[in-house]
Amino acid sequence: MSRSFRATVVAAALLTTAVSLLPGTATADTPPVLGATAALLPADASDAAVGPDGTTYVVGTTYKISPLEHNGAGTEYEAFVMAYAPDGTLRDSRYLGGSGNDYAHAVATTADGSVVVSGSTASTDFPTTAGNAGTGDQGGTDAYVTVLSSDLSTITASAMYGGATDDIPQGVGVDGTGTIWVTGWSDSLTLPVTSGPAPTLGGKDGFVLAFGPGLTTRPVSQRFGGTGYDDVSEVVGLPGGGAIFVGRTTSGADFPAVGPGVDGVNAPFGAAGTLDAYAARMTGAGVLTWSTRFGTTSADQAYSVALNPSGQPVIAGSTNSTSFPSTSQYGSVDPGVFHGFVTTLAATGDAIVRSTVLGGTGGGLDAEDVAVDAAGDVYVAATTSATSVPLVHGLPAQGGGSDVYAVKLSADGARIAWATELGSSAYERARTIVVDPFGAVTITGGTQNPDYPDATPSPATVHQKPGLVLQIRSTPHVTAITGPASTDDPTPSFALEVDVDGARTECRVDGASWSACDPAYTAPTLSLGAHTIEVRASDVPGSYGPVAGTTVTILAPTTAGGPAAAPTAAADRTAPQTTIAAHPGKRTAKAKARFRLRSSEAGSTFACKLDKRAWKTCGPGLTLAVSTGRHTLRVRATDAAGNTDTTPARFRWKRV
Repeated sequence: MSRSFRATVVAAALLTTAVSLLPGTATADTPPVLGATAALLPADASDAAVGPDGTTYVVGTTYKISPLEHNGAGTEYEAFVMAYAPDGTLRDSRYLGGSGNDYAHAVATTADGSVVVSGSTASTDFPTTAGNAGTGDQGGTDAYVTVLSSDLSTITASAMYGGATDDIPQGVGVDGTGTIWVTGWSDSLTLPVTSGPAPTLGGKDGFVLAFGPGLTTRPVSQRFGGTGYDDVSEVVGLPGGGAIFVGRTTSGADFPAVGPGVDGVNAPFGAAGTLDAYAARMTGAGVLTWSTRFGTTSADQAYSVALNPSGQPVIAGSTNSTSFPSTSQYGSVDPGVFHGFVTTLAATGDAIVRSTVLGGTGGGLDAEDVAVDAAGDVYVAATTSATSVPLVHGLPAQGGGSDVYAVKLSADGARIAWATELGSSAYERARTIVVDPFGAVTITGGTQNPDYPDATPSPATVHQKPGLVLQIRSTPHVTAITGPASTDDPTPSFALEVDVDGARTECRVDGASWSACDPAYTAPTLSLGAHTIEVRASDVPGSYGPVAGTTVTILAPTTAGGPAAAPTAAADRTAPQTTIAAHPGKRTAKAKARFRLRSSEAGSTFACKLDKRAWKTCGPGLTLAVSTGRHTLRVRATDAAGNTDTTPARFRWKRV
């Protein structure tokens, strides 16, 4: 995707007084900003999470009628887990369950790459591990939490938890101490708790669990709510330990409100029985540090929560109020239908930092899930039946009764970077959205179209209403670099333009290291002669669009004898920097090791050395078949000028 304009711009630069590079019109060389691929699953997907190596894990539930790579032991409705490599290809898959019906509702990953799946089971023989801190089978439908190896082949820890009737998890997260948090709802009077309120069961109670690493301790098991309806939709672990969780409640004055609340209000917003959204923070010992409602006198529901780089909770949900508190709004907010909201609370839970409302005309919009990248930009997956929603760089969509709607917002909510509908002529629904380290945005959900256009089929039989995995990639382009072609100013300035609002730009001179630069870019002090200015734009951190470039010739100042002759162009003598951008885990049972290689200079080639073998030419996507034992891969890049990295990138791992 990257290309350099160094050779093609030199001649023009010496003949003109300014340079304007405009590759922005979509061509074979400059594709549209957004691209998407689709894959079908055995049935509706419930959740997704990204591992530290960029693998995306998707969970759901299907009737077990055909094999996956790891079959599990069950024969009825079974949980399934699919693992997708960063390039979107299916890497691993498995069923999970016992002889009864088993469901997967949520998934998270740990720092070491393990996969944590939470769901519900009616199996009395659901696979659990010795020494776990669960309750075992208690009757009805029980919750479970299972930890799998990164390749899905091994159950490393597993526990069940519940009371006499139904206990249904909805969220799972891992905090910085390795504690696993599970949230959901229960109608079991006998649900075991370590502290907190006795059963109230005004319809449903929420519950919050915390298991230590390995599931051998259970420091927290609490009900959450009052005498009304309460559930806990999703949870996110905190870096220092503890968690923030969100949900919806109809409980009145006996809802466990802690602290002053948002803007000093911590009481029901509407009449008795009205749904309020809420958020709460809990320590690793099960102590509520704050718990607050937020919303309006109408129905407000919180579905999802993520943390931004400042440690603030970013919450997605829906409201049927036309006056939901907002600092920005995109699309119409029609009365009588639900609209999506994305609200950032202060880390102390007592104020709204910013809030965006998303809407359309002719139908509703539910913000189902939210994700935040390393720069703080916000991604929203929604389900919409509206006939008109805000679109920026939108992809063509056929449009059925309901479509998936995906939006990227700037960290401050002040602008939309891109927004698109995704769907067919049938009904589609979004469930979750995640962002991997390499720039891919994955949305999971479901469709009523088993022939979804251009979708890759699942290895298992696709049901009449299959699950759907949509991967979106955003490619920002530098559409203009405007500045002098020659000047006697040794620090010339250039104006940069990019086609994705809010995309970050990086610049370099003469092949040096990339560094962040502003749209009004002033070069460092340059020597006399010709210099190459290159610019690239990034949407998701670490994912760059094509490199664009121009040249500028620095002339000696004019003297009484006339201007000095323009010196010759400087040769490129800077070696590229090599990076192994994706790799397997440090310990893996897989015979094939997959890598993704990167160079700091566009157009570079790669050479690879495995263990003590000779150096060989290799491509940026590399797969190696290795034997059991320890291995070392070394990689070095060579740029177009023939400069080779003298400090090869290295990765060591063990196949067990």
